[in-house]
Amino acid sequence: MGDAERSSYFPPLPALGPPPEREVMLPPPSSPDLAAQRLPSAPPPAAASPEAASPDAVLPIAPEPTLVAPTGPNVSPALGTLRPSASPSRTSLDAGRGSISPSRLSLGPSRTSLSPRRRSLFDLSHNPSTARPTVSILPPLPFARGASWSSFGLVGLLGIIVVFLVVRWTGALEGMARPAVGKNVTAAARMDEMPWFPVPTRTRAAKPAAEVEQKEDEGARADAHLRRTGRSSLSRGVFFLPPTFASADGGFDLVLFFHGNTDLAEEGMILSGINAAVVIFNFGNGSNAYEERFHDPSRFTDTLLRVHDELRSRGLEKPHVNRIALVSWSAGYGATQGILQQPKLADLVDAIVVLDGMHAGFIGDGPEIAPGSLAPFVSFAERAKKNEKLFVLTHSNVEPVGYASVARSADYLLKLVDVPREKVEGETFLPAYASLSGVLPQDELVTLKQRSQAHSGSLIIKGYGGNQANHHIMHLVQFPDTAMGPLVERWMKK
Repeated sequence: MGDAERSSYFPPLPALGPPPEREVMLPPPSSPDLAAQRLPSAPPPAAASPEAASPDAVLPIAPEPTLVAPTGPNVSPALGTLRPSASPSRTSLDAGRGSISPSRLSLGPSRTSLSPRRRSLFDLSHNPSTARPTVSILPPLPFARGASWSSFGLVGLLGIIVVFLVVRWTGALEGMARPAVGKNVTAAARMDEMPWFPVPTRTRAAKPAAEVEQKEDEGARADAHLRRTGRSSLSRGVFFLPPTFASADGGFDLVLFFHGNTDLAEEGMILSGINAAVVIFNFGNGSNAYEERFHDPSRFTDTLLRVHDELRSRGLEKPHVNRIALVSWSAGYGATQGILQQPKLADLVDAIVVLDGMHAGFIGDGPEIAPGSLAPFVSFAERAKKNEKLFVLTHSNVEPVGYASVARSADYLLKLVDVPREKVEGETFLPAYASLSGVLPQDELVTLKQRSQAHSGSLIIKGYGGNQANHHIMHLVQFPDTAMGPLVERWMKK
């Protein structure tokens, strides 16, 4: 059959537009006459002869056809007639062989759904050489480029934050992040020349380990091969050894410092001339974060064991702790209170130094102080009066909301232990910190002025003027001068 003859069986297609929502019914693939159907050259009889059909005439299938019912004398009855169904949105095809289920083939408003399996079998049965695979005519899904880049950026940002926290927490890359503290501060050998030390003799006795006389057999000293430089991560804190640390027999004193800028606290400990290992902890804001940390006594003893292991790994032979001091600033007093609440742990503590902390609670909304809110500190103060312990407290006149100020709490404690407070006048000195830059603006760096003091045995409470935030911060900045002297002197004694 020629091209002219074949074309007469198909009416011209109209201009393509949005396809209507239709469903087209094909004869079932099991029909024995389907594979043999061909377009005849003239109107066929009731049953078309399979042998007479041309093998080249195969029913074409367009990707998205617009179906129009053919008219005229050349319409093949074998192809059936198009007639409207009960639904106005689709047309059913009757091939004279019974009703065909509409679910077999559907033309939606946006795509043509032809069964890939059935179409492939139909094409292969007619002409395998010309059969082509069925390809989806659906448009590709748009690539959400903005969303993908946003996801990559978020993952990258989280990675940077994690790396920063790990480096900050563990002290990794310490040499690149900041110079060694020992190089930024006045050498221990010159500390006695600094005028702000109230008792210069205490620093002369706390000599750097390098200046401690060695015995003829260097291996006899426990610290002969001790590595003193660098920080270590320990129990969510930062461990370091000041240059004045020395131990001939492996015994050592330990300072646990709670709350405050790590660099500032480390440098302050170095400037104080203390001969002790130091661990600095920062658990967040609020005293509850510190107090709850040590509700479980095993956490305190675990910290001691980790310090023991750290010193041994640094080269100290036969390490063992001699005395323990708890130093805290601001909210860090919660850790001291949590430890002192447990009598067995309180017995292990030799000294506490509280820097503008220790707040009593109110009965209801106040202003009356709850009697038992300072019980651990009161018990420790009673022992300090007898020189069994050391208790040093400094305070400002800052008035908080919701609980008693440190000044009022100190007055309440002094009343319970029956120690009077007297007025004094005194000047303080600003230590030569290398890490002080950025802590406070230059115009807010004001030195504290002492206004009162209470002293009985080893209980020492100092009151300083100032009721602003910068005065509160200066208690941390100036603690080597205002608070550390009694502790260094006490531990110089064997």
